[in-house]
Amino acid sequence: MKKIGITGVIGSGKTTVSYLLRRFGYAVFDADNYGRICFQKTHPAYQKIVEVFTTDILDEHAEISRSKLATIVFQNPDKKKELESIVHPYIRQGLHQFFLNHQNETLVFAEIPLLYEVGWENQFD
Repeated sequence: MKKIGITGVIGSGKTTVSYLLRRFGYAVFDADNYGRICFQKTHPAYQKIVEVFTTDILDEHAEISRSKLATIVFQNPDKKKELESIVHPYIRQGLHQFFLNHQNETLVFAEIPLLYEVGWENQFD
């Protein structure tokens, strides 16, 4: 299996490329989508995020407010690193499971905007 990473800055066409690949029948892992799953109450990362960022980031339904959290992490680089240290291991675990689930396919793709920033480039061909 060849593992191809899709990366680039905002607006560079990652999502468009991923969409087209899916239309052609290829499996594509979406790191951003997987990261959003980590904010769901049922996910193990949820409690860790709330512990670090307090209940101030929750909305009236006890859901993590992405806008409240974004305000915090984009104003404080240390808080951004803390959030990444919670979420990235789950995303990486999801990526490895994706590879296992598609191990019989010739080509698989993964859309990972921060591929080089997180040091995962060695996971790809």
